[in-house]
Amino acid sequence: MREVVLLAVCSALTFAACGPAALSLGPPDPAVEEDYAATLADWTRGDRIYTSFETQVVVHATFLSRAFQEAYLKEYARVFRPTAQEAARVRSELDSRREHAECFFMAVFAGQRDWNDFALGNSIWRLHLETDGGERVRSSHVGTVQADDLAYVHFFPYLDSFFEGYTVCFDSRSGEGAALLHEGTRSFTLELASPVGRIDLTWKVSD
Repeated sequence: MREVVLLAVCSALTFAACGPAALSLGPPDPAVEEDYAATLADWTRGDRIYTSFETQVVVHATFLSRAFQEAYLKEYARVFRPTAQEAARVRSELDSRREHAECFFMAVFAGQRDWNDFALGNSIWRLHLETDGGERVRSSHVGTVQADDLAYVHFFPYLDSFFEGYTVCFDSRSGEGAALLHEGTRSFTLELASPVGRIDLTWKVSD
């Protein structure tokens, strides 16, 4: 069974490690047509913690950027064929979330089940988002996702039965009203820290 788990972990890690050197936080170029799988890979990062060649924790995270949101909405329309009203409602909900938070979808495999407790108030993990400009904030929301939810599995195929799924959000503005991620941001890092170890996932941003 352990060999099966590690094979699944390595396959998912190979997928999530893909991505370009730099991305844009702005809206996608309407002249560029990218399929959903390519956009997902662009915005997904992955890493792992291991001890003595044994995998302890594997993490994949997708930043829900404006470009990713547009690709998601197109794929949502292709899969579910919603009415115009339904499609408008989904877009409105995503736009509303983006006004208040910078969010990630995250899938985690842990060698010990009690390590996979990110959504608990007393979790062993601390999640921070840090930018190259020196901004650093603690997560404002961590919610769980059922690994057997086919809607999530379709959109985030690295979420399989060995992983737990989470939505992770950070307040998009500081107490002074400054945007956490803005046009001057050139990189940002999702940091996961615990007694088990630490993982830093970094996205580089272009103009």
